[in-house]
Amino acid sequence: MDAQDPLCWIGSTLEAKYRIDGFVGEGGFGFVYRGKHLTLGNPIAVKFLKPASAASSQRRPFLKRFLAEGRLLHDLSRATAGIVQAMDTGAAVSPSGEWTPFIVMEWVDGRTLADELLAHPRRSVFEALSLLEPVFEALSVAHEMGVAHRDLKPSNLMICQIGTRRTVKVLDFGIAKVMGDARDASSAVTAPGEPRMFSVAYGAPEQFEPALGATGPWTDVYALALVLAEVVDGAQVYRGDGMLDCRAQALDRERRPTLAMDRSLDAVLRRALAVDPRNRYPSAREFHAALRSAVVRLPAIAPGPRSVTAEEPQDMIGNVREWTTSEDGSAGWLMGGGWDTPAVNLGKAYTPRPGPPSPNGGVSAGVRCVR
Repeated sequence: MDAQDPLCWIGSTLEAKYRIDGFVGEGGFGFVYRGKHLTLGNPIAVKFLKPASAASSQRRPFLKRFLAEGRLLHDLSRATAGIVQAMDTGAAVSPSGEWTPFIVMEWVDGRTLADELLAHPRRSVFEALSLLEPVFEALSVAHEMGVAHRDLKPSNLMICQIGTRRTVKVLDFGIAKVMGDARDASSAVTAPGEPRMFSVAYGAPEQFEPALGATGPWTDVYALALVLAEVVDGAQVYRGDGMLDCRAQALDRERRPTLAMDRSLDAVLRRALAVDPRNRYPSAREFHAALRSAVVRLPAIAPGPRSVTAEEPQDMIGNVREWTTSEDGSAGWLMGGGWDTPAVNLGKAYTPRPGPPSPNGGVSAGVRCVR
């Protein structure tokens, strides 16, 4: 296998309309190539599932499920700009002779949140919420359509520029599960033989222990809480040598991360990270609303680096630009790191007025695990 072209697709045309130009990388379930839509002239990304994804005898039912998920992703991406757009799905025999189901998606220029955290590892909770706002909205839409991602992690979140706006898109709903009529954790059941494919560092307890119940939107809530904590602290919350270490940490009811910042905010995080999925927020929408409610009660703090004084309780340190009132009379906190970064407040977006740049956006609360 050629590491630079594992399926020998480079230089070939797929379905007589997609030219394959280069190899991008390999994921857990497939290979991603860069290409061009020959009719529209647009750049595209093509994800080919690995040939071992289905045995020969199972190809027809596998392809049926895969095409259904492709249609689902198309519907999701039309409902929200926060999910990478799906353009086409199918299956083809590669030039190397492998049967390869594929999905054609919009090409997104940018870098993953995982790469962003390597370059800028720590943020205040306000900056983190502002950055993740599109992710909360995209998952809220998906959950309302009865779909869960089930493998949310920084490498599946792409930071990109759309015009003058910086946003985040959710990638890889390829293992999404349609819940049908099972809308909550108490009524959902796990189908016999249901695959549980996920990244262990962001796995929810029910992904490690099926006896806790089925996966669903509440699984995404758990992973999103871990991502939020990581954006604030700059390091993975659960770390270990592999599956067993991460499983032990996820199932330990006493070991729950805290932002060490404010009791009400930590209470929201604890509920999102509850071991029993029935005790979590049922969807991203409820989780986001609870975070906003907790954050708005935090006191305003001037921008820029500063020290904690005796007069300021250490569990109430944050980074808020200022309290502002918009033209329509609504008021709220300005959040964000750079002076050119749009800030999200209680469902309204504001842009801070021009001023001197802040080196690091203020004091960032650390994440700790409490025993």
